[in-house]
Amino acid sequence: MWIVAKYNSKELEVFKKELSDKLDKDVEYYHPKIKIDNTSKVKKFKYILDRYIFCQSKKFLNQKFISSASNLRGLDYFLKDCLNYQDEITKFINFCKTNEDIDGSLKRSFFNFSLKKKYQFISGPFKNLIFNIISKNHKRFEIMLSGKKVFIERNYNNFLSID
Repeated sequence: MWIVAKYNSKELEVFKKELSDKLDKDVEYYHPKIKIDNTSKVKKFKYILDRYIFCQSKKFLNQKFISSASNLRGLDYFLKDCLNYQDEITKFINFCKTNEDIDGSLKRSFFNFSLKKKYQFISGPFKNLIFNIISKNHKRFEIMLSGKKVFIERNYNNFLSID
């Protein structure tokens, strides 16, 4: 089972070590990232989900275990109700993994939006509403939402493709 953890700033490695020790190394992590600098010899990355990381273990099926692990060093909190969203979490992780390059960072194809697909808001005031992208430019999308043309910023990332 996958859960989503928010870790303290600059304590990712501390959190991962603490959780791995508590789970006897029976944990898998997924933390999608992008390259932010291609010019230097040292590769620099940025995590696209900021301080959130996916963690997978069979032990997360036990709610008491999650409660006992909620006080680990480096952890802010675990998101609630991850059990109810396993399909969506798995679908998102698989989508990310299919759009990774050799280094494990997301390719540009991850961020391409198609005018032919349907999208659904996953949070915010338009949650669960479905829309099409009519046009796009470098700053914003023009979408058709409930028969009305609406503009949203390109960096507004609270929607997913549904087809």
